[in-house]
This record gives sequence, C-alpha cells and structure tokens, in this order.
Amino acid sequence: MERAAKLRRLEGLRRGNPHISASALSSLVQDIQVNGLPDLYSRKHIKEARDIKLQEMTAYGPLFSQAPVIHKDGTERQLLFVFFFFVLCPFSAGWIIFFIGEANLATLSLFPREALGTCLLF
Repeated sequence: MERAAKLRRLEGLRRGNPHISASALSSLVQDIQVNGLPDLYSRKHIKEARDIKLQEMTAYGPLFSQAPVIHKDGTERQLLFVFFFFVLCPFSAGWIIFFIGEANLATLSLFPREALGTCLLF
C-alpha cells in the first residue's frame, strides 16, 4: 500500500470513531501493534477492569472503604469513603507519619478509621 493510501486510512480511522487526541491514537495503535488487540475491549469491560484495579490493596491500604449509614428516609445505605491519607501519602510520607502519630494520640481512639476519610456519595 502506498504512503498516501496509508495516510487516508489512518485519517479515516481517526474521523470515523469518537474523538481521542492524535497522541492518544498514536499510543493506542502502537500498543496494539506490539501487544495485539485485547480479548476484552467493550465499555463494560473497561469499567469492570477499572473497578477491580480500584479495589486492590496498595502499600498505603485500600483506597476505598464502605460504611453503612441510615438515610433520612430510614433505609440503610452504603457510604463510600476515599481514605484521606492514601491521597496524601505519595506527596509527603514523612508528614503523614507525623500526622498519623498525632492523630493516634488525639482522635483515633475516639473515631473509626472511616472518620478520617473524605466522604463521596455514589
């Protein structure tokens, strides 16, 4: 195939699909060329893979925790917490160790671990 035909095919691929940047398209095509097309690639599978990755235990502990809460209508629901220290640890581990030490003295005996998280409602 001549170069002009290859370029037309690439432009058709770019224009015929939902928008991604030229850099992202280049990276994606190179990855497929090296590693082949993944067996699972639908939107549902991408979400499932992301959810599994978010549930993994990390060096700093779990990213998410859940706690049951009573809603104002009286039903019990699960509240999802992002563990606050997980977000800060990569930036300043020494500061976090100091802060956790201070928090242990002052608050951890009074509140559960989830009280130190940032609350996200889903």
